Amino acid sequence: YTKLFREERERPVLVVVDLRSTMHFATQGCFKSVNASRAAALIAWAAHHRGDRLGGLIFGDTTHRELKPRLGRQAALRFVHELVAHPDWHQDDATANAVDPFTQAMSSLRRVARPGSLVVVISDFQGFTRGGQAYLSSVARHNEVLAVFINAPLERDLPPPGRYRLVAPDDELAIDTYAAAARRDYHNAFEQRKTELDAFCQRYGIHLMPMSTD
Repeated sequence: YTKLFREERERPVLVVVDLRSTMHFATQGCFKSVNASRAAALIAWAAHHRGDRLGGLIFGDTTHRELKPRLGRQAALRFVHELVAHPDWHQDDATANAVDPFTQAMSSLRRVARPGSLVVVISDFQGFTRGGQAYLSSVARHNEVLAVFINAPLERDLPPPGRYRLVAPDDELAIDTYAAAARRDYHNAFEQRKTELDAFCQRYGIHLMPMSTD
């Protein structure tokens, strides 16, 4: 007689995608939001092919969408459709919420994540406050969590010494990058934020994967 063991299937997989205004930015490659969405779509189809139940949270500055875990190809198609159709892709002027959108998303995640789930959070983690950290650490106690840290080259280092013009839909400004001290402080500020996120993830057993737009 031969005993065959099949690995556990239909595991809930929750993919959390950040589409806030800070994600609609890049200077090389593609926008952080585009990179995050591509990664989310790949994970969604991988979950489907593994026979897992796919759900997630898609949030921006104004709109928050929750998708309950479901099985099958339709679940992956539904997730990708909700990702593409999310209103915050076209939100030029975000209305300030009473509660920070990231913290609100982490609160919802703690509510919907069932023990034993795989949770993937794809974000630039800007505004990752103590409240958001408390919610995510609570999720990590009973679930496997992967944090995909999206960033762009300009967030890590200022461009070479010179004067540059930055243009937004309703504003314009010039920056001067000649000062070596300013370039160093700018780089150190990013490294500190990255180090703090890394320390948080190590403390709660969260897998951290950096991903750049380039």
